[in-house]
Amino acid sequence: MIITRRTLMSTINQKQNIEKELKFIISPKVSKEDIKVFLENLGLVFNHQDLQTDIYWDTNNFDIINLKRGLRVRYVSNVLKNIEFKSLFQDDSGKYVVEEIKLLKDNVLDKAVLEDILVNRLNICKDCEFKQNLPIEQYFSNLGLKSSVTLKKERSIFMDLQKSVEVCVDTVENLGIFLEVESVGDTVGLFEKIVEELNNSGFAILDNTHAGYLDLILSKNPKILTKGDFEKRFAENHEWNVKNGERNVFLALTQLHE
Repeated sequence: MIITRRTLMSTINQKQNIEKELKFIISPKVSKEDIKVFLENLGLVFNHQDLQTDIYWDTNNFDIINLKRGLRVRYVSNVLKNIEFKSLFQDDSGKYVVEEIKLLKDNVLDKAVLEDILVNRLNICKDCEFKQNLPIEQYFSNLGLKSSVTLKKERSIFMDLQKSVEVCVDTVENLGIFLEVESVGDTVGLFEKIVEELNNSGFAILDNTHAGYLDLILSKNPKILTKGDFEKRFAENHEWNVKNGERNVFLALTQLHE
């Protein structure tokens, strides 16, 4: 089992850092080939392309997603890449903390850790048999879970020759085309030039919502809490999504940066 913890920046710090990672919504009238030509004219070159498929498994009542959690199976070019469980918590100062538990090691699912998460922490799948030896999708189905959300994304990555700026062109099924610009090096002014050209292009709109692709997909399902619903709940009680069986986990996560 591998557990990582990330502390999200405060709102102020996010605003200060936003210039180094920006997302644009691309007009549906523009093709991927048009974007490729546009980026090449800015001195960027194609690096590689991936086809990512993320499947989020949950109960019929969305008991996992509606606690701001995710049990995600990721395939890259149709090959199983990883299985993760993620949780979003908030400490009493308003900072968000993301818990990431990697459940796949040497292509083998850590069933003991998965059982601890589902049974002891979330109080679901209590009568399930976790020691079955089955393909991943059949295994989760036998636990009483279902593939609740599928996010398919074709990602094409472009970089400058110094690899200081990375531009990801994401074609997301049922959502459209998005473009993310990230500064990963020290080439002076290139990031700003790309952003300026995108702002002046007429086909790219800066996305100020900071909503991820999953948030956009989930917003279409009336059974799942919206991003606004989650923010309201955290504002009313920052421990609203902490279950009794995971209080020690929550305390350990939120006290790391005190």
